[in-house]
Amino acid sequence: MSLLIEGRELERVLIVDDEREAREAYCEVVEDIGLTPVPVTGPVDEGTIGGLATETDVVLCDYHLKRQDYATFDGDVLLARCVEQGIAGLLCTGYSDFDTTIRRDCLRWIPARLRSREAEPREFIEGWEQCLREMAGLVHPNRRPWRTLVRVVEVETERRYISAVVPAWSVRQVVKVHLDSIPREFLWRLSFEERFFCKVNIGAEREEDLFFEGWEVAGDDASAEHALHT
Repeated sequence: MSLLIEGRELERVLIVDDEREAREAYCEVVEDIGLTPVPVTGPVDEGTIGGLATETDVVLCDYHLKRQDYATFDGDVLLARCVEQGIAGLLCTGYSDFDTTIRRDCLRWIPARLRSREAEPREFIEGWEQCLREMAGLVHPNRRPWRTLVRVVEVETERRYISAVVPAWSVRQVVKVHLDSIPREFLWRLSFEERFFCKVNIGAEREEDLFFEGWEVAGDDASAEHALHT
């Protein structure tokens, strides 16, 4: 059986999770939808996923994958690369550390996430629909990137993230950005009150949905605090 979503016929679902019980649970949901699960037992590397993903129609991926030597990267990196290659996917996580560990540059390519492993089949379908719509160019306003100012308010080196404010989104709420999300050439500049320009989806309703890409040094222009450019 197959499923037609946004003009694409879906049949095979690649399931990537480091826990056997979770893979089995996801397989049951996929079968309930009427699709064919393709579980990956691991270990996983970029070559493995690249080959398997091209043989499937969509991907269902857990967030934390580095445990038990299952993979050398997490699901945000894996899924972003799949979506960039034209393979729709859905990221699943039940962990509370998502906001501090997610790579927000990868989040740019991940329009849909599930925060529970007990999600209903319709939530999987809706997630794939959202991803396929965005891949077709139908970007929701809360996912549209705008070039805007980002101001650093704290650098947490040991925990590997910065706290920043995006004035065009909120002048008060602090956003945590993992250092792996930031290009290496900018890391040495990270300090209190340092300013950058980034492309951020400032239409997002929740802090955890914000992505950051296209980093630029903002310089000393104080008027940039209120600037917003396409």
